[in-house]
Amino acid sequence: MSQSKKNQPFSMGASLGDGWNSDNRTQVIRQEKILAVDKHELIVKKEKRKGKTVTMIGEFFHSAEVKKKLSADLKKKLSTGGSVSETWLEFQGDVVEAAKALLVTKGYSFKR
Repeated sequence: MSQSKKNQPFSMGASLGDGWNSDNRTQVIRQEKILAVDKHELIVKKEKRKGKTVTMIGEFFHSAEVKKKLSADLKKKLSTGGSVSETWLEFQGDVVEAAKALLVTKGYSFKR
């Protein structure tokens, strides 16, 4: 017996051909934008987390390796801990002025 369209199981999502369908939300491809050092306009902000000050500097548009190396260099010179998020560098404590001075010597500029 051949099945007609009526007897086929119900399926969600539209088939748009060429490998596309309406359920492609999980297949988001992020392209990393990479800029030269002199093209960055960084922002510095301070946050309080659990009563402690965190200095955040960003947004950096470098590869992950460059951000990691820059963070390690700054942490060593600032004598503080920190981490790298997607486009921001985070440092423990209020190190705004010292971090700005170090980054300006490396060729970065700041918006404010």
